[in-house]
Amino acid sequence: MAIVCPSCGQEAEEAVFCPRCGAALQPRPCRRCGADALPGAGFCVECGAPLGGNPRGGSDRRWLWAGWGLALIAVAAAGYLALRPPPPRLRLTPVDTAGAAGVDLRALTPRQAADRLFDRVARAAEAGDTAQLRFFLPMARAAYARLPVLDADARYHVAVLALLAGDPSAAAAQADTILADQPNHLLGLLAAADAARARGDAAAFARYRDRFARAYPAEIRRDRPEYRDHRPLLEAARPRP
Repeated sequence: MAIVCPSCGQEAEEAVFCPRCGAALQPRPCRRCGADALPGAGFCVECGAPLGGNPRGGSDRRWLWAGWGLALIAVAAAGYLALRPPPPRLRLTPVDTAGAAGVDLRALTPRQAADRLFDRVARAAEAGDTAQLRFFLPMARAAYARLPVLDADARYHVAVLALLAGDPSAAAAQADTILADQPNHLLGLLAAADAARARGDAAAFARYRDRFARAYPAEIRRDRPEYRDHRPLLEAARPRP
């Protein structure tokens, strides 16, 4: 059965390491607690202990995908890319201000652990810290992949992580799933616009931007929990006269 690399999305048949980027594809035991670690993970999801790098150092190509620099990565993580030019000082809106470092992940639910890792990735993207991105991005993607159910908020996080990994098609798939169920969902429209622009599809980008502008007034009044969590980026992206 084919295994999908959590770092770059490459499929491999019963491989131990990804043939494209070198990431580990099989679980590794944590040295501290003995739990099987997620493939490609930098830290154990049970106790938070560092697992070390991949035995075969992965390529840095995915961190500068399609010629995009660190500034664009930070914009994509924030959600600003979809609907307005970046301000001079970019700000992210991680869902948890505590961060992931130093936290015993055994005390968290799988969803809480995934969200904590998303927060850590967002902070690394804002800081332009490629070393931290390498460490946490594969782990965050794998943590969300293990969740049995994804709500709209989790799918938005998965889409952002896919963009950071250089996979706009995966980001678009998550956006499409959100919008199939909730056609005016603001985070779905943001993710769809980000994915379209990452693919260089200016027409689709404009369509999603316009849909966001039309949907915003009524949709923001729904006061969904995920809108409250991401209020700063929605405020930054909202249409203005």
